[in-house]
Amino acid sequence: MILVGIATFLMGCLPTFGQIGYLAPALLVALRFLQGFAVGGEWGGAVLLVAEHSPNRSRAFWASWPQAGVPVGNLIATIVLGVTSNCVNPGYVATELVAKQIADQARIHGLGEDEVVEKVMLTESSIKRLVRPE
Repeated sequence: MILVGIATFLMGCLPTFGQIGYLAPALLVALRFLQGFAVGGEWGGAVLLVAEHSPNRSRAFWASWPQAGVPVGNLIATIVLGVTSNCVNPGYVATELVAKQIADQARIHGLGEDEVVEKVMLTESSIKRLVRPE
């Protein structure tokens, strides 16, 4: 657990490509490998610990729980993301990239830009507005 935390912390401290060039992605890959090795050791240790300390009759059942942890965690994360994005969604934020996309969609569909925003972009949005950053 400590090795994963240290590798993650060091990823946050990495300088950018502009600062140290190709060494930045190389260090990032090395730290990701370190994380992977550490998680692999923790995961195997968790399964072994659970299997050794489970009752004989239900050893396989209990040893399967560490294996199910990642998919269950991903499922919970997906649910939380879905709920929060639908509750907190301000609509589309009108950035430069979105403005270019609106212009492209207007050209493709033969519509005006306002029609693209209303008929194409905001039909599925829970909040029907285009937010313009100040």
